[in-house]
Amino acid sequence: MVSDLKDTVKAKTESMPSPLELLREPLLLFAVLMISFRVVLASFIGLSDDEAYYWDWTREIAWSYYDHPGLTTWMVALSQKVLGQSVFAVRLPSILCAVVSSYLFFRLSFRMFGLQVAKTALFLFTFTPVFGFGSILVFPDIPLLLLWLLFMNLSWGIAEAPERVGGKDWALLAVVLGFAMLEKYPAVFLAVSLLAFVASHQHLRRYLRSPSFWSGVLIASVVASPILIWNLQYDFPSFQYHLTSPHKGSHLSFVRYGQFLASQAAVLTPLLFLGAFYALVKAFQKKSETRWLYLVCFSLPPLMVFYWQPLYSNFKPHWPAPAYLPMLIGLSALFVGKLGQGKWRWFWNTSVLFVVLFNLLFYVALLTPVMPKLHRAFSASDWQARFDITNDFYGWPEAGKKASKLLSKLISEAEREGLPKPFLATHRYQ
Repeated sequence: MVSDLKDTVKAKTESMPSPLELLREPLLLFAVLMISFRVVLASFIGLSDDEAYYWDWTREIAWSYYDHPGLTTWMVALSQKVLGQSVFAVRLPSILCAVVSSYLFFRLSFRMFGLQVAKTALFLFTFTPVFGFGSILVFPDIPLLLLWLLFMNLSWGIAEAPERVGGKDWALLAVVLGFAMLEKYPAVFLAVSLLAFVASHQHLRRYLRSPSFWSGVLIASVVASPILIWNLQYDFPSFQYHLTSPHKGSHLSFVRYGQFLASQAAVLTPLLFLGAFYALVKAFQKKSETRWLYLVCFSLPPLMVFYWQPLYSNFKPHWPAPAYLPMLIGLSALFVGKLGQGKWRWFWNTSVLFVVLFNLLFYVALLTPVMPKLHRAFSASDWQARFDITNDFYGWPEAGKKASKLLSKLISEAEREGLPKPFLATHRYQ
């Protein structure tokens, strides 16, 4: 049974410091400098293959698209409408979303556990690869992260004052959920997590009988209706793709699952990967407190699905990322509460050193061709360019010129021989 709200929700004894006061904190200053560096970097490196793929959608605005809904495309199209065609204009929506997401993550951590935990959490959020490296790139996951954190902030507000919850609160949550669905379909886990939390909380459970709570389903459906409109027009290709295509020919594979676990250790860094799951276990043990129950409910639903799926089909390393948000907050709370203990201080110092070095290596590799040199220094085998993910940002203009030259040659030959106009195609956009 969840204990009384007064005992489980942290009393608001702290007020939010001013921006200048926050910048005097070394952890926060370091995080702000890294965010600023990424914003500047976004103007200088070319678009990756995935980013060009999403930009290409802007040439044909639609209600939705084959593998994702359309919100990212609409934002990029609007940005280009205002700023013109440029790499910065394409990336600007993601940049703004990433900056706001950092604030929302800090704000949620502060409201749940106070300033010290919020500082630690923002530092981890900024430097953890799964949240940091792609934060300036054109991926649907970046706006989704903003909407995910906005939903968590709003729903935590309901947990803080359940006696004052009204229809407007549920309606606002539903609107945010609807927009999140317009980004990526996994946003449905927000609804599952909220339902689990409300059902588990003794002061909120009564709202399950409230029409205003369930009216949120209708509101979210209306906001997300462009997805349904487009799929109705084309015989539901998005749903067929997500529910069947990734799983065709799939089979139980422990080798693939081992690769998945290794990828999660990489995108979180090994120590934070272990620490995040330790925090989840501790949160489950402390679930009699509202804030820890909240972290469990918003971690487990997406975590269970995305950690089961790789057993039977292919995966992408970043898919479980939203599940790690509450886990990092919980880990930060444990860090702050236990830093006086020797093993926890070692764990914190080593984690910080690892994530900073990992970021340094990534950005040096992004700006200079250092990976082949490192490979030659430590290995006798031949270097393969596909091992370096930073290659995705280079060479596309040159490749485009060569493709255009080849296509022009083919068109000329076809015209001379009276053949239909040819085109270039490939089995995948990379």
